[in-house]
Amino acid sequence: WVTLKEVLISFGVGFILSMILAIILYSFDMVYKIFDPFITMLNSLPKVAIGPLILIWCGANIKSVIIMALLINLIVSVITIYTGFRKVSSNHLLLFKSFGASKIKTLWYLVIPSSINSIISSLKLNISMSFIGVIMGEFLVSKEGVGYLIIYGTQVFNLDLVLAGVLILVVLSYVLYKPISLIEKYKGMHILIVDDNKLNIKVARKAIADFGFIIDEALDGNECLEKIQNGEKYDLILMDIMMPNMSGETCLKKLKENPSFNTPVIALTADAVAGAKERYLSEGFKDYLQKPFSREQMKEKLNNIFRN
Repeated sequence: WVTLKEVLISFGVGFILSMILAIILYSFDMVYKIFDPFITMLNSLPKVAIGPLILIWCGANIKSVIIMALLINLIVSVITIYTGFRKVSSNHLLLFKSFGASKIKTLWYLVIPSSINSIISSLKLNISMSFIGVIMGEFLVSKEGVGYLIIYGTQVFNLDLVLAGVLILVVLSYVLYKPISLIEKYKGMHILIVDDNKLNIKVARKAIADFGFIIDEALDGNECLEKIQNGEKYDLILMDIMMPNMSGETCLKKLKENPSFNTPVIALTADAVAGAKERYLSEGFKDYLQKPFSREQMKEKLNNIFRN
C-alpha cells in the first residue's frame, strides 16, 4: 500500500503541475524561449545521479521518493502536453481570435479539447514514469514499499521475494492503467442526450461523465432533428421516449428518413412492460435502457454499442 500511495501522489501532483506548466509555456512564448534549454538539460540529466542529494536534503522518507518520481515524470509530461497544444490548427485559432475570444476562452474551449490525445498520452507516460520514479526512490530510501522488497530480496539472494515484488508491480500497473485506457477508448466521442426533463439529462450526464465524451443535449425531438439537419455529427444518441410535441419513436422515424443517418440510438424509458425492449428494437433503436439506470448499466450498453 505504501508504493500505491506514493505512485498515486506522484501521478496526481505530476499531472496537475504538468498541465499548469504546459499552459504557462504555451501562453507566454518568452517564458518558453527562456526555459526551453533548461527543460532539455534537466530531462537529459540522469536522475539517479542526484538521488543522494535528494536523500540528504529531504531525508529517508516518503518526500524523497515522491520528489524522485516527480523529477522523472514531470518533464516528459510537460513536453508531451505542450507539444499537443502547439499542434492545434492555426485556422481554428484565427477563427476564435476573429470572434474576439479571450486567451482563457481559447485555451479552455479550443486548445485543451483539441489536445485531448496528447493529454491522454501524457497520462499514460505519467503513470509508467511515476512507477519508475517511486521504485527508484524506494531503492535509495530502503525503508519500505515494493522497491525496498525487491532490493532486499536481491541482497539476500531470495529470488521468490524479488519475483513477488515484480508481480505486485505488474498488478498495480494494470489496475492504474485501466481507467486511463477507458478514457482513451471513449475520448472525443460525441453523444447527444434528448430528454424534455433537465433532471433526467443531468442523471444521464452523470452516468457517462467519466468516459471522456463530448456531450450535447436537446430538450425535445424537434431540437434533436434541427441539430442533425444542421450538420451536427454524433457517435450515439440517448433518446427519451415520452416527450411532448414529438415522442422519441416519432423523432427516430423522422431521422431515419435521411438515408445517410446511421447513428445508433438508445431508447431511454420507464416502460417496463413485457416485450418493451423487443418493440423498441423493432422500431430501429439500437438498444433499450430502462429508467432509472445505474452508471454500470450505462457502461454495459456503451460497451455493447461501441464494440459492435
